[in-house]
Amino acid sequence: MTYISINCPVCEFSSKQEKKLFDHLLLSHNTSPEEAYIKYKNNNIPIFCKCGCKEIPKWRGWKVGYSPYIRGHNARDYTAFTSAEFIKRSSEKRKKGFSEGKYKVWNDGLTKETSKTIQAMSDKVSKTLHEKYRSGELVSWQTGLTKETDERLLRSSQTKKRKYETGEAQSWNQGLTKETDHRVEIAAFKISARYNKREAGKRLNETDVISRIKKSDFTYISGEYKTRRESKLFIQCNTCKKDQYRTLYSVDMSLTCFYCRPKESKAQIEINEFIRSLNIETILSDRSVIAPQELDILVPSKNIAIEYNGLYWHSANYKDKKYHSGKTDMCNKKSIQLIHIFEDEWRDKNMIVKSLISAKLGIIDKKIFARKCEIREVPSKERKEFFNNNHIDGDTRAKISFGLYFENELVSCISLRKSFHKKWNDYFEVARSASIKNTIIIGGLSRLTKHAFKFSQVKNKKGILSYVDTRYGNDLGYIKAGYKKHGETGEMFWWSDNINRFNRFKIRANKELNLTEKQVAQKENMTKIYGCKNLVFLFE
Repeated sequence: MTYISINCPVCEFSSKQEKKLFDHLLLSHNTSPEEAYIKYKNNNIPIFCKCGCKEIPKWRGWKVGYSPYIRGHNARDYTAFTSAEFIKRSSEKRKKGFSEGKYKVWNDGLTKETSKTIQAMSDKVSKTLHEKYRSGELVSWQTGLTKETDERLLRSSQTKKRKYETGEAQSWNQGLTKETDHRVEIAAFKISARYNKREAGKRLNETDVISRIKKSDFTYISGEYKTRRESKLFIQCNTCKKDQYRTLYSVDMSLTCFYCRPKESKAQIEINEFIRSLNIETILSDRSVIAPQELDILVPSKNIAIEYNGLYWHSANYKDKKYHSGKTDMCNKKSIQLIHIFEDEWRDKNMIVKSLISAKLGIIDKKIFARKCEIREVPSKERKEFFNNNHIDGDTRAKISFGLYFENELVSCISLRKSFHKKWNDYFEVARSASIKNTIIIGGLSRLTKHAFKFSQVKNKKGILSYVDTRYGNDLGYIKAGYKKHGETGEMFWWSDNINRFNRFKIRANKELNLTEKQVAQKENMTKIYGCKNLVFLFE
């Protein structure tokens, strides 16, 4: 099988691969393939959807060009569905056909257990929805609503109750057991694995609670235990005899008294041990550098300090808006870079955090020169996997991504998106930028930025806008790459349920119910947790 060569409409360049032609158009002629297609193959005539909506249809590549219609818009032109009478007749006919068994959908009778196609579709949808709900990109319409405040929820509840009582509806696993149904067997296995994996998963009685507390510096006095994270128990410090109320989770995470001993949590000690395993000396709970404030971990030889921020004690209930950024400013005045690590980051992105800390300490497993890499556009699927594995905030939606490939492996990537703020509409915003873990790409940010800048010019943009989170970044690398500092934002914040952090858009005021943002947050048991400021950089 042979492929037909594609000729550049501007010069004599020729290639059998569209991708190489596209790169050639962008880098040699400062034009995108879409713009070149319209200019040279369509005589500068703009292409719009044939239905007349004035919207641009999907680009299908150089050989195919643009689709004639936006998906579904062809029905507006040449199908009978422009007739309201036909729509009604067709709807009634299909409804009757399905009820009589004359028509069937392609997946009729198929399940995840019997069809690989259904299984793959289910897994994909489940993963996508889970990620979007967790990031706050999607919010359930029921958020902040109850049966008492919303008539739809009340009707739904009453309907379900009636159907279950009459037998019209029943649970999918009713009458099934591990022995008779594979799905129940899998669910039972997962539940058992969770409970066996950690002691905290088991239902504890009072004897268990007292035994757990004895392992700490406290003595149990009284209290009703229900859950590890919510039930506050009355305990007493064995050293200072100070009485206090704390949850079992709080005691497990910090076995010492907050009044008479430094607040060295379990995770703080783990981070300290990791740094010391790199043959670097540290100081725990230092109060000399920014007295009277305390630094969790100080690395004197590197002028670096690390703060471990638990989601409960560092939420807005206990720390004000400027607490974290204030500590950062105090350290900057002492020429010390302060790195803030949140509880969920150390728990869920442990390897990424370790890579970040190692890089700040100057310990790198591998060095690669950007000039030895090939630069090319990164497919969205590969981009998602790369940022989820290498960026502390994971992936986010983007318009386009460019990457450096070393020996055909993606080692550094930058993604661009439309700016959230109207004042920056003339710039592409850097959505994510990262290199592969435990690796430094020398000159990588500079080369990727220059390539992205060329793309922005093709799209009639002034340049590139980037934010740098001062929780773990500074301006040195960006200034070296050619960026200019434009300013800084206020303190960033997230919503937290004391277990995870969520995007700031997860909680919003509900105008329909006349609820403020604060009232919605209270209903959801959410509180704000603040970080540091972002530095604003421009590349023009």
